[in-house]
Formats: sequence, structure tokens, C-alpha cells
Amino acid sequence: MLSFFVIFVTFLPASVLSCAATSAVAAPVATLTCATCANVQVLTRATAGEINPTITQTVGTNASGCRTITVTCANPGGNQVFFFWEEDGANRGTSTDATTTVTRTLVCDSNAELVLNEPGPPPGTGLVNAVECLAAA
Repeated sequence: MLSFFVIFVTFLPASVLSCAATSAVAAPVATLTCATCANVQVLTRATAGEINPTITQTVGTNASGCRTITVTCANPGGNQVFFFWEEDGANRGTSTDATTTVTRTLVCDSNAELVLNEPGPPPGTGLVNAVECLAAA
């Protein structure tokens, strides 16, 4: 019986006996926390005499591999637009470019929070998670 077993093993195909890898194994890729932010929440609370022009959000990545979100609001009606920023319902200020379009870029930080760097005046930096675009009707 032992000789039959030896003969059987001898005649097995090479693919059964081989355990060599046939393809490269990819190393796991770490995801940066700063690459995981969600888009900013868009608020629409215009009252009489106001409108909420459409806000667009364009996702990108900065040189550090962190997510960026370029937030833009344009008013085709011709009136100046303003961003009103919030973090968890608290007022975080306003932005305007004194035109019918306003654009700001938010950067995701190491805590997966969105940071607004307001050029001013006055300049400032703060965490935000919601925005409203308002213009006169």
C-alpha cells in the first residue's frame, strides 16, 4: 500500500504540488482621516424678500492628500450673494466677494472636520459643517 501511495504522489500534476504565488499581493492602503469628510450641509431658510441660489460643491484633494470641497453660489438674478456658515447650528460668520458669485474652499482636517479659511477682511479660520447662500429677491 505504501508503494501505491508514493506512485500516486509522483504522478500528481505540478499545479497541485506547487504553492508558489501566481500574482503579487497588494499592501493595504491606509486612508487618511483628512480624506474622509462629507460634503457641507446646504441650508435653505430664505424668508420674504430673500432667495437661496443654488450651491454647488466640487470635491478635490490637496497636496497633502486631504479632501477639499469648493463651495460656490451664483445668483443669476444679479444681486450680491452671501454665505452664512454654521457648525452644529452655531453661527460661524459670513462670506462674500461683493459680487453675484461667492466661492470658498473648505479643507478636511485630521479630525475629519471641515475648515474654512476666510480671507476676510477680517481673515479667520474655523470649523463649519453647514452653509446657506442668500441673496435679495
